[in-house]
Amino acid sequence: MKVLKNTILFIFVATIFLLVACNDNESRYAIPPQYKLTSKLREGLSIDSLIKISEALRADESIEFNDLYADAILTWCKCYQRNDDSTYLYASRTLSKLSALPDTSYAYRKIKADIELITGFSLIVSEPDSAIDHIGKSVHYAELIGATELVVKSHLYIGEICKNRGDYITSLQHLNTIQEICDTLPTLYSNASWIITVLADIAGLATEIGDERLVSLTIQTASFYYDNASIYSQTYYLYQRVRSHFYFDQYLLAIFNAQRLEKILQDANDYTLLSWAYVIHGLSLSRINESEDAELYRNKADSVMRQYNVAAIKEKRMLDGEIAAMNGKSTEAYHILFDSISSDHRHFEYRSLLESRKHFYQSVNDYKSICELQKRQNWYIDSLQANVIFNNVNARMASERNNSKRMREEVANSKEYVEQMRTNQVYERIVVVAILILSVLTILFRNYRNKLKYKDKVEKEKDKLREELSGMISDVKNTEDMFKEASQRLQESINYAEHIQRSILPKPEALEMCNITGSFIFFSPLDIVSGDFYWFSQIGDHLIVCCADCTGHGIPGAFMSMIASTIISDICKRNAEDISPSVILEQLNTDLVAELGHNQSDDGAAKDGCDISILSLNTKTKEATIASARRPVIVIKDQEMIEVKGVRRSIGDTEFGLNNKPFVDTKLQLHKNDTIYMFSDGYTDQFGGQDNSRLNLVNTKRFLRAIHNDDMDEQGLTMQEFFTQWKGDYPQTDDVLFMGIMV
Repeated sequence: MKVLKNTILFIFVATIFLLVACNDNESRYAIPPQYKLTSKLREGLSIDSLIKISEALRADESIEFNDLYADAILTWCKCYQRNDDSTYLYASRTLSKLSALPDTSYAYRKIKADIELITGFSLIVSEPDSAIDHIGKSVHYAELIGATELVVKSHLYIGEICKNRGDYITSLQHLNTIQEICDTLPTLYSNASWIITVLADIAGLATEIGDERLVSLTIQTASFYYDNASIYSQTYYLYQRVRSHFYFDQYLLAIFNAQRLEKILQDANDYTLLSWAYVIHGLSLSRINESEDAELYRNKADSVMRQYNVAAIKEKRMLDGEIAAMNGKSTEAYHILFDSISSDHRHFEYRSLLESRKHFYQSVNDYKSICELQKRQNWYIDSLQANVIFNNVNARMASERNNSKRMREEVANSKEYVEQMRTNQVYERIVVVAILILSVLTILFRNYRNKLKYKDKVEKEKDKLREELSGMISDVKNTEDMFKEASQRLQESINYAEHIQRSILPKPEALEMCNITGSFIFFSPLDIVSGDFYWFSQIGDHLIVCCADCTGHGIPGAFMSMIASTIISDICKRNAEDISPSVILEQLNTDLVAELGHNQSDDGAAKDGCDISILSLNTKTKEATIASARRPVIVIKDQEMIEVKGVRRSIGDTEFGLNNKPFVDTKLQLHKNDTIYMFSDGYTDQFGGQDNSRLNLVNTKRFLRAIHNDDMDEQGLTMQEFFTQWKGDYPQTDDVLFMGIMV
């Protein structure tokens, strides 16, 4: 009994412990409230405010994974700004950092679903196939967490892609799926802003496809949520409603709802949507022959567009053309309504354009052309409703009927064929069995006769082959063992060489202690050991920094890097009181040639050396002195980029003569937060990108100009990510060293 009580007590305590541990673990991966504010964008939260919130979140180190959530918020902001390139960049950064979260957590699945959907949205026009792939991943994670809104958005975006491809049937299937999901929601769904926006999107797509039934249904359903929705959602719904009324020739309804929309937009200061509403309002008035009012709203639209730099929509040209025709300006109307830009419309827009062109023919009393336009309009209506939708459905049904008929015929033919095969198989089996029996008897007889004759001979051959095979196996095994042993010794030697090289190189974090604002070192050997090396030392008030690229890579390059770094250290110790980068380069050249004087080619020129740049920074006065051998140094001083090119002469070059210039010092007076970048050619010479080209110095400088104001640690990570993304699946071509110093 006592043992039973102790067991029950132990189970109880363990259960409490597990529950507490699970709660602590879940709270660790809880989504911060700053990220949840992204849902407020559609309710009127400004993008600038959310960007400031993300910056504050990135600076708040008390929140775990703060960089991940900050990048995710910026992905939302860039998406709402319609900046597809920046959206894709921040989405890629977010997805790469997402691996820090466990994939079973709610936070991982929620952010994964959000960012994959945003990525797909940004690629709808440029890369529709990739967009569908990303949206499919979003649906998977959205279903895991029961995110109905994300599933609906996914169907909406896929419907947009299908519509753009002209596959109206599939697009309508996705829209009907969304309608069915919305019908299953509670009668008064809590998030009215979301559902009215979704229904407005459905109405917009259905308008372009020509499904008036679906447009009417969604507009009616959305009206139940109108009063509880945000101003942004109300205006978006009203704009889609005005647009659908106009394209289905319901001009009075379009005018009435345009007046409602304009009143709200004037109070909300949304001038883009206001100018577009004026255009549709004016067009609707023109279609009911209210020419003076139509021109009034055209002028209102022009005024708003000019004042707030708003881009015009395609319907604006139709309105301009109709007003020109009404005012008797037939030449101007013809130019507007019949040029190539105005005629480049999809079915639903082109049918309305034909209505605008009637105004031109009315102005010149060409009633025959008006009749022709009316016929073409009727044809577009019929083709959109019958040919595009119903004929496709009938074609599918006809195809299914043909397939069914063909299958029935194939089944009947198969039955007849099977019966014939059964009859033939009986005779074939009898013949085959007889042949097999005779063949087996013949073979057995011959084998028995030959067995005795060749038995001894076969056994001898087997014994001989066994001996030869055994010897070959033994030789192969010995060779394999020798190869493994040699390979292991070589690998151990290389690993030890890496240990020696790493121990000689100064620790990157020591550079932060040299009275500078910040720094980073991106060091990536091609092989285990590297021909690139860096060296730095604080000598009095001067910080000496070297960035070098020695001949070759791997073990030969590593030997050169260790020799050169040792010589540099010795030079700085000997001349500690008065030393400049040009003096270091001249002395390094002299000592290296003396050290490797025996290593020359047949013509007497040295084969080994290095390209190197050296910086001497007075950490008190901020004066920088730079000298370089064949390596550029990039300095960003007061937001201005300066390239110090150095001398076209390598260290260890014995062909250097009197006609060549000596190494020279370049002095620059820097200020706090100015940046200096030193790097080897392995970074700029890396092949990659879409066309497998070199990264080159121009792209590197352009990228540095974009990130030089960031924190140095973040710059280092960004430069590494930029290099990795450029390289892609292509192999690394050389050792890579990239250093950044913020004064």
